[in-house]
Amino acid sequence: RSSDTRQMNHESWGSGTFHQDNIAGFRPVITIAKSDFAEIVGYEGTDEEEQPATNEDVKTYKVGDEFCLDTECFYTISDNGDTVTALTKYNLLVGNTYNSETEEFTEISTTTEGYGLQNKDSIGWNNDNTIWIGLLKFYDQPEGYWINENNCPNSDCWNMCSFESEYGDSCPYFVFDNNSNLWMPVQNYKKHLQDFGYKSVDVTLPSYNDILELGCSKDNYLCENAESWVYATAYWTGSTSRDSAVWAVSQGEYGKGDFYCGSGTYIDVPFYGVRPVITITKEDILKEIPEIEDISTDNLTSNSKVDKKEEITTKNNNKKPTTTEAAKVEESTTTTTKQNINKVVSTTKAEVKEETNSPIIPIGLGATGVGAVGSIMYLYFKKH
Repeated sequence: RSSDTRQMNHESWGSGTFHQDNIAGFRPVITIAKSDFAEIVGYEGTDEEEQPATNEDVKTYKVGDEFCLDTECFYTISDNGDTVTALTKYNLLVGNTYNSETEEFTEISTTTEGYGLQNKDSIGWNNDNTIWIGLLKFYDQPEGYWINENNCPNSDCWNMCSFESEYGDSCPYFVFDNNSNLWMPVQNYKKHLQDFGYKSVDVTLPSYNDILELGCSKDNYLCENAESWVYATAYWTGSTSRDSAVWAVSQGEYGKGDFYCGSGTYIDVPFYGVRPVITITKEDILKEIPEIEDISTDNLTSNSKVDKKEEITTKNNNKKPTTTEAAKVEESTTTTTKQNINKVVSTTKAEVKEETNSPIIPIGLGATGVGAVGSIMYLYFKKH
């Protein structure tokens, strides 16, 4: 009905073409209305145009939503569309420990297990413990590196203190850069996350505005309207309103959370820690981490030592174990291995993290032959 058939114009081929001898055929081209498709036998389509893909299925993160990247966990600050900005759950295990009874500082060794990663005991100064872990000065000098030649000691930036222009033109200024003692721990943490496979991640310190948006107040310097995870640790932001202090967050004396820039948060005070903020693509967050598949223990043996008197050599030495010897080894090793493997399979990554003070990164699971005795599986962990 609605079709239109056009015959090919053979005359345009010129002289010497096959139409003169009735050899060539023709293939019609038709134009048909979509409404007529419904009457075509076997057609299952619709008249509707195909709709472009939407973002309805893309996960949305609300403030406070927790997610983890391998062993490292975070609280969402904001959903930016394709990316998410989030605060680490704990401070990093870097800097020093402090004994509030003896008033002694001890540097945390870089060889400490989990150094540079988050640690549940690394929460800075607090009212609940005498040992404070993960402390760093923001800067070693009493006056900030952000002050120019016309500095004005002991004056607030809203009183026209003169800041270097590179840090912006409005108060408070975000001054965190490679002049700060916190710079390298933050950069190293970024490298850790990227080494885990999260290549899109960027890492810095929280800003003054980040903390305000999470419920802390610039008026009474408290975090009464913030969730407790916001002030669960004592940490520096990257923002300042003064020449000698930086805005910092802590539990506060009354457990309501403090947010302050001034006495107590001077840049050479060593009682706050490093609690970074990350920005990462949702695609990276939702990466699937391979799970351990069901493991059959039928051909597995333990890695326990065999007494030299009963040591069984393999075919590589052109010797075979006796039936009795092989049976003893198989019975002993298979029993041990089944127990170990069942324990591995039943232990989740979260349980592994909870049982240790420092993050442990599962690296791989593999198998290798061990001659006549069967095969052995190694589950090993890389310490950071």
